[in-house]
Amino acid sequence: MLRLPTAITLVVMTVPALAGGAGVPDDSNNRPMLPDTPVATSPAQTSDYDMARRLIRRKQYADAIPHLELALADRPQDTELMNDLGLAKRMTGDYDGALYYDQRALGLDPSDKSVHENLGELYLAKGDLTSAQKELSTLATLCPSGCDERSALSQSVGDYKPAGSAAAPAVTTAASPPSP
Repeated sequence: MLRLPTAITLVVMTVPALAGGAGVPDDSNNRPMLPDTPVATSPAQTSDYDMARRLIRRKQYADAIPHLELALADRPQDTELMNDLGLAKRMTGDYDGALYYDQRALGLDPSDKSVHENLGELYLAKGDLTSAQKELSTLATLCPSGCDERSALSQSVGDYKPAGSAAAPAVTTAASPPSP
């Protein structure tokens, strides 16, 4: 038996045309063999949007932004992409960039609940409770029976504390010295 170097063996095994791939009859039953389906998707085969979603789930927002921007260049009317880009920008502290993408998404779909939630969260991050409450009111109109987006923003509004306002210390009164 002829032994091939490992590198050549791998090429032959992974390139269907060289390894008796699709369309080449199989000796055992004269049916065409199907190429092997890859078990895992390589990074080169992963779309920018899929990669960005994975990074967002890992809270790697800065790393997700370039992938979202590339995906948005291919799908410039995709409000979900804009919302994700707004989220990533907000989480990295780029509030102006986040506002731009959130407003752009709402311009295309004014009833997108996820964008209203994200925009409300942005307003809270900027210290604008009044605008966040307006987004919450909009969500109350869009989903009067309740929805995840409304619940999440309601929770955030309820938990909101303006920047610089730590929990107020308990007020104590001067006590008289104990009697001997």
